[in-house]
Amino acid sequence: MQKKAQVTIFILIAVILIASVILFFVFKSNPTDAEILSSSDPAYIFLSSCLEQTSENALSALGWQGGLINFSEERMMITYFSTITYAYDETAENPKTLPRLEEMENELETYVNFEFKNCLENKDALQGWEVKNGEIKTDVFSTDDSVMFNIDSPLTLTKNQTAHRIKKLHVEIPVRLSYLHYVISDIVDVQVNMPGWVPFTYLNEFDVNVTFYPYRENNFIYEFTDEKSVIDNEPYRFLVANRWKERSEEEINKMLEDLGEH
Repeated sequence: MQKKAQVTIFILIAVILIASVILFFVFKSNPTDAEILSSSDPAYIFLSSCLEQTSENALSALGWQGGLINFSEERMMITYFSTITYAYDETAENPKTLPRLEEMENELETYVNFEFKNCLENKDALQGWEVKNGEIKTDVFSTDDSVMFNIDSPLTLTKNQTAHRIKKLHVEIPVRLSYLHYVISDIVDVQVNMPGWVPFTYLNEFDVNVTFYPYRENNFIYEFTDEKSVIDNEPYRFLVANRWKERSEEEINKMLEDLGEH
């Protein structure tokens, strides 16, 4: 009887020891209990730098394509160097076709959500850390003189059975996207009130350089260059397209007469 009791005690001790070991590794690898990765760690520095580069690429693509990154056949003009979004289109029911600022921010979020995954898969730059994460969720919003990119999805990095967390990544890019949107929107409003005309005088009212040039019949391009917005030590450029409807000679003469009266 005594031997059976001793065996039972040994079994209980073994079960407790095994359970303790299992619980130790469970809690050790639990992301919610992992230590926060230091901002001075090379892996953190790389991910932060990679987010900055990805955000700059997103803004560059947005600028070259006039506010939309994802292609839209109805809303964009195809050129030999880019696809450019129409900000003003007289063939549309509402000629003011410039994307809203919120729509531009959504385009940036979608771009970063997809492209930032490449940063997480760069094992050499992460120096042995393996990144485990769910869906990347980027929050983008514009201030008066910059665009903020925040990744709110917690990232868990593991190496040698050690886990660390990154709660949030944040970068600020010095591009006046909201101001450029205001400038372009204002110019489009003038065109809506004066269809068929380019408000050359009005283009000089803002502290950005504006170049206007025809691309093909009834299609024109505005190029806005902002010296106060910088990416890779270069001023930021934002292009938008204009499309005018066909006008008869009689309509053109009438426009010229109206202009002379003013």
